[in-house]
Amino acid sequence: MQNPTPQPTQHEIHILQAIVDKGTMPLAAQHLGLSVHTIDSHVDNLRRKSGQQKLIQIAVWAALKGYLRSQAT
Repeated sequence: MQNPTPQPTQHEIHILQAIVDKGTMPLAAQHLGLSVHTIDSHVDNLRRKSGQQKLIQIAVWAALKGYLRSQAT
C-alpha cells in the first residue's frame, strides 16, 4: 500500500491564497507580515506536496483540490 500524498497545512493554504490574492510573493509577504524567505519555504513545501514546480501549477492544483477560495467578482 502506498503512502497517501501529504496534505497542505492550513498555514500553507493561507499563504498560497495570499499569493493568489496579492499577485506576487513579495506582496503576499508584506500583507502577511512575513519575509519572502518564509513565503518561499512554504511554497517549497507545497511544491513537494503537490508534485508541481511552478507557482501557477501549484495554484491550479490547489484550486482543483478545493483548497483555495474563489475571488468575488
